[in-house]
Amino acid sequence: MSNLSYEEQLREAMVELREQLECDMGYADGKTVFDSEFLLQNFGPLYIKYLQVFRKLEECYDQLLHPQKRADVRVVLDATIGRMLEIKKSLVHHCGDYINYDDVLVDLKLVPEVLEIPIPKYFTEERKRELEDRKKLFDTWAQTDPSPPEAKSLEDEAPPMDITTAITILQCNERGRQGRLRAKFMKEIRDQEERERKVLAEGQIESDLQQSATKIQKHFKGFLARKKCKLLRQQELEFLGMEFPSTDKAATEKDRLHKVLHRRKLAQQQNQQQLEADRATMRQNIKDQEGGRIMEEVHDELLEKIIKLKTYAGENDKWWEFPSVEEGGSSNPEWMALRAEP
Repeated sequence: MSNLSYEEQLREAMVELREQLECDMGYADGKTVFDSEFLLQNFGPLYIKYLQVFRKLEECYDQLLHPQKRADVRVVLDATIGRMLEIKKSLVHHCGDYINYDDVLVDLKLVPEVLEIPIPKYFTEERKRELEDRKKLFDTWAQTDPSPPEAKSLEDEAPPMDITTAITILQCNERGRQGRLRAKFMKEIRDQEERERKVLAEGQIESDLQQSATKIQKHFKGFLARKKCKLLRQQELEFLGMEFPSTDKAATEKDRLHKVLHRRKLAQQQNQQQLEADRATMRQNIKDQEGGRIMEEVHDELLEKIIKLKTYAGENDKWWEFPSVEEGGSSNPEWMALRAEP
């Protein structure tokens, strides 16, 4: 799929998600009675549709190249997963661990495979180093503490064979091999004699080069025509979905898809690194150009607050102390009210 395809898929997923949110907010009026039958009829389809949206968003997040757009999609994807799990928890709590979605699937005209929850790829990509270290640790344990070999009992071992029996078996096998070769050779001789006899009986002349070339061309053109017809028939059946593609073709397409996905992943990493570098550069530029002005503004604001506190202390004969942690610190209402005064 191209970038435009994933952009279109993302738009479709957002439209479907907005529709599900509207349906979901309709049950949050506080008047709805949640029982097992109501949840299965209303939250069952809602859960399946959230699952479909989750699949689309996960695929878009995995294949989009724009790093900032991927960050936004990640926020929506995590929220979708959270809401999907909340609905699943409600269904399990009221309907049991094993829920029958057959009627829901029939109403939505879906197949049972849509109920399978795929593991998001970013779960493993973000923990790639951790998983590799864990795998190396397990491999080290397997090499340092191998399982003990199973002891073989003496009863399972076959008794040794004497020399006379071994020679008899070898002679039998060798004579059989020679007999089969001789029979094959004699059959080829008989077939050759039979062909020569038919040629002489029909009066054909083997030395006619023109006739021989015509026969060879006829058989070869027939072979090419049959091969082309078979290929067209296979392509038609694969296009109609009546047969699976051939193994070689499927393997080629799979390798091509793997290469395309690998290139997109490399482009994703390069774009993310470029974005982080641009952010660091912009932060440094702001610090160099605006740092002095911002520091002066903060300094002036701090002086104004100090003057205000001194004025307050002179009017009330006490110095205002910063609230302790038990009193709420900077979240203390009186302190916040004092700071809000002009």
